[in-house]
Amino acid sequence: MKSRKDRHLDRELVHELREILFISALVASLVLANLPSATAYVDLRGSSCANEELLRSIPKELVTWSGVIQLEMKCLDGYDPPLNMPDYKIFQCKPDGSAWDPPIFPDCTNKLYPRTVYALFSATVDPGACADFTIGGRNRRSVKLTSSNGTREILHCPSGPAFDFCKVLEAKVVCNLHRNKELDSVQNLGLKKPHIFVKINFPFNADTARAALNTTLEKVRYDFKAKLEQLTGWTSDAFSRLHGTCPNGTVMVINERDHLACRGCSLGHYLDMNLKRCELCAPGYYNDYPLQVSCKLCPAMRGVSNSTVWNIVKSKARNGSYAMVLCPTLTKDRNGNFLVETGPAQPPNYYERRAHIDYYAGKSTPE
Repeated sequence: MKSRKDRHLDRELVHELREILFISALVASLVLANLPSATAYVDLRGSSCANEELLRSIPKELVTWSGVIQLEMKCLDGYDPPLNMPDYKIFQCKPDGSAWDPPIFPDCTNKLYPRTVYALFSATVDPGACADFTIGGRNRRSVKLTSSNGTREILHCPSGPAFDFCKVLEAKVVCNLHRNKELDSVQNLGLKKPHIFVKINFPFNADTARAALNTTLEKVRYDFKAKLEQLTGWTSDAFSRLHGTCPNGTVMVINERDHLACRGCSLGHYLDMNLKRCELCAPGYYNDYPLQVSCKLCPAMRGVSNSTVWNIVKSKARNGSYAMVLCPTLTKDRNGNFLVETGPAQPPNYYERRAHIDYYAGKSTPE
C-alpha cells in the first residue's frame, strides 16, 4: 500500500506532466499562429512538437508516452485544401521528440471547379455480332443502335430543366480493342471486351451534390442496359462514371461536402498526371507556385550533366523545395572540384511566400 508521501509525489508528477502536455499542445497550436493567410506553407521536417527544454524536464524513467498532439488545418473561405492534404486535415506528433506526421503543412489554394462534367457509359456486346452494329446520335439527345433485329433507341438524355442542354458528345461501337484510339474508352471504364461507348454532357454547378448526379447516372445506366439487352438478346455488363475537365494542374475530386471540385498540389510538389497524386520535387528542382505538373530546375543545375555531381545533389539537397533559395549551389575548390552546398536551413519568410502565391492567384505583383 502506498504511503501518504508516495501519493503526494504521484499527484505532483501527474500535475507536472499535465502542465508539460498543456505547454506542448500550446506550442504546437502556435506553430501556424503567425500565418494568418490560407496560403501558408510550413516545412516541419525534422521538427518536434515538444522542445528540448520540456523533454529534459521529464524524468524519462518514469514516463511512457501514450498520446499524441493533433492539429487540424482549416482553409479560409474561398480556399480549398490541396490534393496533398492528409486525411481529415490532421497533423499529429507524439511529444517525446518525435517529428510531425506528415511533416509538411501545405498551402491552401483557390477553390476550383470542373469546367465541364461528362457522363460516360459503356456496355459489353456479343463479340460475334459486334461488327454488324451501327450507332448514331452524336450532337443529339439520344443514341440509336442498328442491329440485325432492327433499330432502337438505347440511351436518352435525362429529362428535366437541368438537362435541357444535354446532348450526346460521342457514341461508338468498339470491336477492335487493339486500335489505340478506341482504347481511351476502355481505360476510362476498365473494359477489355467489345462494347458500346457513349459520352454525354451533364449540367454542373458548384452547389450540385454528387449524390444527385450519381442518382441520375444510375437511372440512365440501368435504362441503357435494359434497352440494349432487349434489342440484342445479349446479357450486357453496363458501367457508368462521371468525368470532369479541370484546369491544368488539377484533377477532379469529391470534396468534404460531397460535391465535385478540382484540386492540385501545393508548393514544393507537382501533380503526377498518370498517378493522379502529388509528388515532392526531386533534389535539384523546386516549385514556388502551387498547381503545377512539373518542377523547375534549380539555377545552379542548369547545364550540369555530370552524374557524380547529380548523385551528390540527390544525397545532400532537400526534396520538396518550395523556393529558389532552398536550391543547392555549386562551387569549386582550389583543385577545380565541384562542391555542393545545400540551401539555407531556414526557408523564406512568410511574407515572401505569400507574395509569390498571391501573385500566382492574380491578387498582386511582387516588386
